[in-house]
Amino acid sequence: MGFVDLHVHSDASDGTFTPTQVVELAKNAGLDAIALTDHDTTAGVDEALEVAHHLNIEVIPGIEVSSSFDGTEIHILGFFIDEHSEVLNEGLKHLVDIRTRRNEVMLKRFQDDGFQFTLE
Repeated sequence: MGFVDLHVHSDASDGTFTPTQVVELAKNAGLDAIALTDHDTTAGVDEALEVAHHLNIEVIPGIEVSSSFDGTEIHILGFFIDEHSEVLNEGLKHLVDIRTRRNEVMLKRFQDDGFQFTLE
């Protein structure tokens, strides 16, 4: 195996490109494999796997899970996950709910300080 990137994000979380575009860009860059590790979601994995099959590049189903340790935010990378696991996806829904509430509080604080923008 040649070059790989084991920490790639798509627009399923905070990336710029769709899972399809991410795989195409990786292939065009000469990579042999990538791990799609979006934040707290597996939403792009199926699309990436489908495209990879046609482009002869390996996509490792992955995730980057937000967590904390001793009050410090940490991110944990997981590889070769089961993106269809009900247990995993239920847990991820909980993390997204927490992040959504946190973002709403931050937005309110910005608005209270005179910054006018929306959650979108």
